[in-house]
Amino acid sequence: MTTVISTARTVRVRHGALRRTFLRRDGLLVNPPGAAAAAPVPCIQFAGLTDDAWGGQTLTYEGAGKERVATDEFLGAHTRVVLHFHDPRRKLLLRWCFRLFDKAPGWESFIEATTQSLPMGDWRKENREDRLDTLPCDVRTATLHLADFRPATDYHNTFVTRSVHRYKGNDPLYLDGNVLRVEQADGTGIVLVKLGPSRHDRREKVQATFRVTPSGVTVLGWGIEPHEFVPGQMLRSHSLVVVPYSDGEPGAVRALRAFFRRRWAAAFRAPTTIMVNPWGGGGRYLYDHMTEKWVIEEIEAAAKIGATHYQIDDGWQAGGTLIDIAVKGALPDNAYWKVHPGKFPRSLTPIAAAGRKNGIGLGLWFLPDLNTDYRSWKSEARLLADFHGRFGISYFKIDGVMHRTKAAEDSLDALLREVRRRTGHRVLFNLDVTAGQRLGFFHAPGFGPMFPANRYPHSPVEAANKYHPQNTLRNFWQLAHFIPSHLIQVEVPNILFDPAEFADKFERGYKPDDVHDPRRYGLAYCAAISLFGAPLLWLQPSRVKPEVVEAYSQVMALHRAHRDRIVAGDVFPVGDEPNGTSITGFASVTKSGGYVVVYREVTPHSRTTIRIPFAKNGRVRLLLSNTETSATLTKGVLHVRLKQPRSFGLYQWER
Repeated sequence: MTTVISTARTVRVRHGALRRTFLRRDGLLVNPPGAAAAAPVPCIQFAGLTDDAWGGQTLTYEGAGKERVATDEFLGAHTRVVLHFHDPRRKLLLRWCFRLFDKAPGWESFIEATTQSLPMGDWRKENREDRLDTLPCDVRTATLHLADFRPATDYHNTFVTRSVHRYKGNDPLYLDGNVLRVEQADGTGIVLVKLGPSRHDRREKVQATFRVTPSGVTVLGWGIEPHEFVPGQMLRSHSLVVVPYSDGEPGAVRALRAFFRRRWAAAFRAPTTIMVNPWGGGGRYLYDHMTEKWVIEEIEAAAKIGATHYQIDDGWQAGGTLIDIAVKGALPDNAYWKVHPGKFPRSLTPIAAAGRKNGIGLGLWFLPDLNTDYRSWKSEARLLADFHGRFGISYFKIDGVMHRTKAAEDSLDALLREVRRRTGHRVLFNLDVTAGQRLGFFHAPGFGPMFPANRYPHSPVEAANKYHPQNTLRNFWQLAHFIPSHLIQVEVPNILFDPAEFADKFERGYKPDDVHDPRRYGLAYCAAISLFGAPLLWLQPSRVKPEVVEAYSQVMALHRAHRDRIVAGDVFPVGDEPNGTSITGFASVTKSGGYVVVYREVTPHSRTTIRIPFAKNGRVRLLLSNTETSATLTKGVLHVRLKQPRSFGLYQWER
């Protein structure tokens, strides 16, 4: 139950066991005084908008309200609490909004504002004081765990950088990242997540996302620059998620998953996909051979390899390719997005029929008009909804995104929501973080399984986007601490490709001494990396060898048989962090049992123990392995043996 009580002296918000109290001070809301006797400052601020040119505060708190919000295009049912502020001189209306989801710990907050008077002061100023919230917490006794996310994954293999800090003294400590976990010695704490771009992609000029002072943690950056305010137009900031937890890091992972289960409700509750995308088998071949006959053959092969969906990538459209829009600046219209009559003389109708016949859902690649900041979102929404209605397209891969302005962010968001509305909530999206300027890892999963990386076996030997199984496993393992694992697409490429097909001035195979050549790991291992994720069969299934189909289809059949029960549990990365020489894995834990997959990388150690969070004793049975193996679960500790390096085991246990 959610309550909000506003009196002459305080404002109190309560959601289950969670409480937040504000003091009313000179028309503003401040935190109650804590152990640190610092002068109170307003919890929220936008420099030059909520204060005057001399720094004097001009906002006045006017009251609070709440409303019940049913499930919308992407969110779960929740209560919305709104704290209202007003500045009559500037005709400024500001709403500090809190989303409190049913059966989920914590809250999401954001700020909405409209003004007739633009922000005061020098808009070029660096290190702006734009506060999303100031949270009181005992930072002197806490350990601060920071996670910094880096998108544009085409160019590197470090998606998440984690660091640990302690606060000493009185000077501000600036920490830059998307996630900050403030944990006390007893394992209790709060997780703060900024639902916006990483520091590498943000536009606003703040010194860092988090500022730690004796009185607590301030979260900086609205995601809005001063010049982006338009008189009379309501703008919304990026969101802040605050989730309390206990039981240390495993408890934080569990609490964050429980929150995102409600926050990302549409994506979370959709069946986990096994998506074929043929771009991974070579874009040039795709451009040269994409025809009605070939795509039908691909769909038939997708069914044999164990997929649930086939996604037609760039090249189906009549007007040009990605290069024309993203590189050459073309302005696509509806004629641009007509189905290519030479490749598909009967449009996509036979493709849709082949999908139905073979039990394969359809996805389609699409590049919204980034060159006009997505101003044509309404016509593009009608276009995509029409593709759903005519051909049953249920997933759209959205590519080439550039969030260079607030207007671009809002228009693209409007496009995705309008498509959901027009299709009766039957369409989801795959957004990627591979390049461009994008909202990133905590934006994409809300719309459907996130596409985190392009990785190709046939890339040049030294390229960052060269496929290596240990890198894929490491990146997936790191992301799964923060993002539900089944909302992360995990690439499963054709490791038995023919290097001669891609012959050019670069070496396209693997070095003879490469211990992480995927062929050394084997087909089953490379496919099994995706067992707790959303497998992305990153290949052209009609062109792979029979042994690839045999191995991948076995793993995908196992995924389909157990995916719903895996998703129903609390999923944890377990074991050591993957680095090419570790023993690592994932576990899904429920009250009655669970699943665990263990990977032995290139290490001489065949035995290890792995603690499974919140598990006890259990009867373990093997579901699949590529080596001799044994496993027992006693008092929450898995004792496991995998005989050979580069091996894995998937196990199920019951209490």
